[in-house]
Amino acid sequence: MEAQEISESELKAALRKGTIGLRAVPVLCGSAFRNKGVQPLLDAVIAFLPSPLDVPAMEGFDPDNESKVIVCKTGFDEPVLRWRSRLLQMFLRVR
Repeated sequence: MEAQEISESELKAALRKGTIGLRAVPVLCGSAFRNKGVQPLLDAVIAFLPSPLDVPAMEGFDPDNESKVIVCKTGFDEPVLRWRSRLLQMFLRVR
């Protein structure tokens, strides 16, 4: 293998692919005090984490009819998924 320079775009693409495939975890350091490291963290979130369009559709079930499967597709043309009050009730019961 020859020693070659890796470009920044190649490195970012490899990190994004590894992060989406759950094979890599980018780690950044920073502090909320005086916003040290906040902008690089936001840039890393945009560069490396998957967008909703990069992940497959999620499957769930209807709480009133558990045999009915609901597929929640991601996309700009798809309706927005809303949380049911049942989830809130479960959260309040646990607390």
